[in-house]
Amino acid sequence: MKVTNHADALMDRKRNPGWGQQGLTWWMVMIAASLFSFPAAAEEVVFLEPLFPAELDGKVPFTLKVANDTFQVDCSYGAITGEAVSEKERDDYLKLFLPEIMLYPSEFLRKAKIQHVVLCNGLKFAGQKRSAIPSWENNTLYYDVVPGKLASYKQLVIHHELFHMVDVHDDGKLYADDAWSGLLPEGFRYGSGGKNAQGDDTMSLLTDAVPGFVSKYATTGVEEDKAETFAHMLLHPRYMARRAEKEGLLEAKMHQMRRLLSAISSEMGTDFWTQVEAVSRPDDQ
Repeated sequence: MKVTNHADALMDRKRNPGWGQQGLTWWMVMIAASLFSFPAAAEEVVFLEPLFPAELDGKVPFTLKVANDTFQVDCSYGAITGEAVSEKERDDYLKLFLPEIMLYPSEFLRKAKIQHVVLCNGLKFAGQKRSAIPSWENNTLYYDVVPGKLASYKQLVIHHELFHMVDVHDDGKLYADDAWSGLLPEGFRYGSGGKNAQGDDTMSLLTDAVPGFVSKYATTGVEEDKAETFAHMLLHPRYMARRAEKEGLLEAKMHQMRRLLSAISSEMGTDFWTQVEAVSRPDDQ
């Protein structure tokens, strides 16, 4: 595209006196346009500030960012909105986030196709409060730093939502898994999905009230059952192993989860689970 500046226009006027009134009018329009033009896109304010923790240097395939103002990301399925994070909130959250994310082999994170991780406050999807949002459309994971929430809850959310990203990219499906559903007892039906269970803080609590399921939230949909099973396998490996000895359904789910993960990345095998079990978790009894 040819770009014309006003000095060039004036020179053309001198070189071509035959322009007459038409040329003069065009030249005046160019000057007026410059007076009322808007700033270039390069000058727009950036609401997401990149972070570069030394712990992640060269170990993850994504860019970590933190919101320093309100923002909105319009996706085809709804708007994602968030608010600024204070320096203290950011630092407190990173103390939890970094050790958890560093459990994963870099190859596995690449297979999840996560390009950006955004930390914010007041996270919402289409106006509904969320603790995290996996956006496959822009390969971004959004996490609410959730001031006041228990550390154990934040850790659960980190792994749960990351699994959703993996779950989509392994076969392009999220809400259907024939192999997983084939493990369930005859006649069992999932609920109406995780989006309809938001706001109930008891849903994500670890419980053996429903044999074969790790939480009430796991019963809302196949996608939530898989994500909850995965997250608790990382956070409560000893608890899960004990339950699996008594519950055939849970044992079958855990075996299927390990098979699925190792198929996605060869680095998610025995050595990975040994590393997971070596992490000290005071609430994993």
